[in-house]
Amino acid sequence: MKEGHRSLVSLPVLTCMVGHATAVDDALLQVSNGKVTIGMDRTKGGAITLLSWAGHPQNAVNLADPGRHIQQSYFAGKSLDRTAEGQHPAWSPWSWNPIQGGGVGSWARVTEFERSKSNTLYSVTTGPKLWDMPDEEAQALMRQGRWAAGGGARRWDRWWIDRRPDHGGW
Repeated sequence: MKEGHRSLVSLPVLTCMVGHATAVDDALLQVSNGKVTIGMDRTKGGAITLLSWAGHPQNAVNLADPGRHIQQSYFAGKSLDRTAEGQHPAWSPWSWNPIQGGGVGSWARVTEFERSKSNTLYSVTTGPKLWDMPDEEAQALMRQGRWAAGGGARRWDRWWIDRRPDHGGW
């Protein structure tokens, strides 16, 4: 990313209280205390694709729609009509909208997926897609992490923007 075009936003967020993490496979990591279970999937941009709790043991996340995953998503700039570039007329015009899970017909690219040997700390860095454009990366990076400590879990989010202010009027 070029200097002068980079922005960093750090958003600390406290999430559900959970106790320990378990690796289900290389793609999904679950954190659970027996009451609440959260899963982060690296094949879907590192978004949370699993959320269940004692009173609702089924997954509460809508997996049929990537926009319903629990994830980072931001808006900026003016809305643009990009139908000539593949934007669907039903959601045109649309502003710059990077989304962690992925955009139209494509999943976001995970560049790093790390977890500690004890499975109590993990983080993911994602090259998000634009929500409204088929398979177009968003000129940004998103990074988030979760850790289990003291009977709870915490989450942090950061993102770097590298989009040109003059790109398409954004």
